[in-house]
Amino acid sequence: MRTSGASQKVYDYVYEGIKTGTWQPGDKIPSEHELSANLQVSRVSVRKALDQLVGIGLLLKRQGSGAYVTQIATLDALDAMMPVIQMNDMEVIKLLEYRIGFETTNVELLQANITQQLIEQLEKCLEMMRLYRNDQERFYIHDYQFHQIIAEGTGNPFVIRISQLLTEMLKNHFLKLNLKIGPEIGLEYHEKIIEAIKENDFIIAAHYMKRHMLVTIEAVKNAQVAETTIIQSNSTSQSKK
Repeated sequence: MRTSGASQKVYDYVYEGIKTGTWQPGDKIPSEHELSANLQVSRVSVRKALDQLVGIGLLLKRQGSGAYVTQIATLDALDAMMPVIQMNDMEVIKLLEYRIGFETTNVELLQANITQQLIEQLEKCLEMMRLYRNDQERFYIHDYQFHQIIAEGTGNPFVIRISQLLTEMLKNHFLKLNLKIGPEIGLEYHEKIIEAIKENDFIIAAHYMKRHMLVTIEAVKNAQVAETTIIQSNSTSQSKK
């Protein structure tokens, strides 16, 4: 999701600052105003770059507070995964299947650390997903952040790192996938998960997360079949001409 120009300048500056240790896990990075002034770019460019860094799990935005470096010990593991990010359709399905147990367990682990602030962060993500339901790139930035907030909330550094790696591996595919399956599944199940968490019913919340993953996989499979059918049909039509 990298872009060019001013946003790329901000992205690279913050990314390198995290990678070299200028900002440590848990540190608050400079505000949008400070980054805009220091790098001589617009606030819009800063915001877009920070949203991208949130989307890959390196930053976490806290409403009314700013952006913080997530609890990741090193970016070496993230960099090491880069060669395998380009996946075929079957590999995407397999990775989504892995997420069933991973995301469900994260919700269960969250129970020990749940706070009102964390609930408000999840609600804010859902609000932004609703706002950008017709803007695929922005929609999935907040979709990623929803799952990353849950991972961060577990307080488990291994969970946090794995979540970041999964996000990085899937982010190049989800924009295309969302065009096929639409935003409705994410909106429906994220709302149900939040409501169950607010009622302190983490068994139900975990159930909804599992259903979220299963329904998403089924929708992706159906979309892939439909796409293959169209391609074969077009190929047949061309061969007859």
